[in-house]
Amino acid sequence: MPDLRLSVTGLSHTFGEDPVLEPVSFEVAPGELLAVLGPSGCGKTTLLRALAGLITPRAGRIRLGERDLCHEGRELVPTEARRVGLVFQSYALFGHLDVARNVGFGLRPADPARVRDLLERVGLAEFAERDPRSLSGGQQQRVALARALAPRPDLLLLDEPFANADAELRVRLSVELRRLLAQERTPAILVTHDREDALRTADRVAAFSPGPAGGRLAQIGSPEDVYLRPQERGVAHLTGRASWLGGQADGLQAQTPFGVLALSEAREGPVQILLRPEQVCVEAGPGDARVASCAFTGAGYLVELSLGEGEVWGTSPSPLALGPAQVSFRGPHWALPDAKS
Repeated sequence: MPDLRLSVTGLSHTFGEDPVLEPVSFEVAPGELLAVLGPSGCGKTTLLRALAGLITPRAGRIRLGERDLCHEGRELVPTEARRVGLVFQSYALFGHLDVARNVGFGLRPADPARVRDLLERVGLAEFAERDPRSLSGGQQQRVALARALAPRPDLLLLDEPFANADAELRVRLSVELRRLLAQERTPAILVTHDREDALRTADRVAAFSPGPAGGRLAQIGSPEDVYLRPQERGVAHLTGRASWLGGQADGLQAQTPFGVLALSEAREGPVQILLRPEQVCVEAGPGDARVASCAFTGAGYLVELSLGEGEVWGTSPSPLALGPAQVSFRGPHWALPDAKS
């Protein structure tokens, strides 16, 4: 089996004089799912379109397996020859074809056995002759995924594929997607602005942020890495609720207005300590914090606190009235050097 590895090197693009994507470099291994996470305007769609061949980037190289798809502003392989599968947010199924013919649309020659196999693997074998418009949103998404995988593409691109699904269905679809990609050994890129989809689904996450020269790759790593050890404050806020506490670090601990906190990595000097809500435990009683709001989340209560250091998010197992509260911290904590220092 060929090594269908995607390699992107120094890829950048401009629209006229306006830069939209700073040079980015990364790889995606066979069977790996990379989530590209970022806000609107950070270059996610431009990157997806460049990989699909819908635009030719101004600079850089895209290599897929043994083929260079583009290099330094020159398209070397056109869209139709790239063997790239696309799954859209809107599914884009053909209403005049039944489910089986939708899945087999890109197969030349026809391969009914491949269609049956994929429909069985996505749990839709009994819907082969159904009109896709009669299916639920989750079922249509699985048809779209099977159709994209049917021709055995060298790369799969997914553009906000779970946007129209409810929370429970998003979880099921992400599990099915991971399983199918591992079986097919297909490298895939999931473009999303939803941090839960990215963290739950991906093998690695590429966090993008807007920059003066266009969108830039701020950090790439495992979901745990970008969530627990963000290299920038922007990445921390991109991947979840984040609060910050100033301190003075000395190795694996830091002195703060709330006592000594353990750090997950040694630091020296002024730092900003990342506090995730699950690391801030709030209880009723006299203390240095005040409860500004308290909302039930199902697993407990999300508490907005007012501290001397500013606003901080924490959690509580029980509802809390507005007013004074006691706070404790569950570490170790990630810290970044204080930029002001």
